[in-house]
Amino acid sequence: MAGGGDDLNQRHRAQLTELKNANAVLHDLAWEIEEVEQRLQSLISQREGPTDIFLEREINELQRRHVALEDQMLHQMLRADELAAEVELVQQKLGQRTSSRRPH
Repeated sequence: MAGGGDDLNQRHRAQLTELKNANAVLHDLAWEIEEVEQRLQSLISQREGPTDIFLEREINELQRRHVALEDQMLHQMLRADELAAEVELVQQKLGQRTSSRRPH
């Protein structure tokens, strides 16, 4: 029976590591989105006078990058939510094992 508990503990540790990594990716994506938004606002504020093809091209590229980052962020948020639910389930199982071993 101890092997099953060890496996569950290892699974729990692995899930916690994966959740930590998923949250780190979310943090990085949030920073990158913020940087793209700031750069985009800066470029948009420069839209005065005659049309600058290079400026418009960069604005369009940043807008596409922004949409792609938001999509990545959404997928990563869903993955982090899934991982959090899995971690909680394993924690509950570990808690049940602990409480079933206690003398009553």
